[in-house]
Amino acid sequence: EDGGLDYRFSKDELLDNIMVYWCTNTITTSMRIYAEFFGNKNREFAVDEYPTPVPTWSIQAKNEFLGMTKSKLKYPNLLGVTLLNDGGHFLAFELPKEFVENVFLGMQAIMDYRNQRTEL
Repeated sequence: EDGGLDYRFSKDELLDNIMVYWCTNTITTSMRIYAEFFGNKNREFAVDEYPTPVPTWSIQAKNEFLGMTKSKLKYPNLLGVTLLNDGGHFLAFELPKEFVENVFLGMQAIMDYRNQRTEL
């Protein structure tokens, strides 16, 4: 099984996406984040264990392989989580409408959070 590529994308859309990397010679740099995330240094430094006080909103697609923890210890200002019953790693490409709606939900929550704060 191919993960449903023909179900969601036309061959032209897939080729367009591939050509962006091919023509700009940027596949190596686009893969760097994965190498760093899954590398030994990331695990040694236990980056995922450090709290992140920045207001955060999470969109989690059903088939995303890089899941985000919902821990309040990691994200004390986790303002919301959207759980989708579809989608995967390339959510903006797969479900653009749902992605955009949730980006706006998250941004509104972050702006509301900012407006409620009294300290600088």
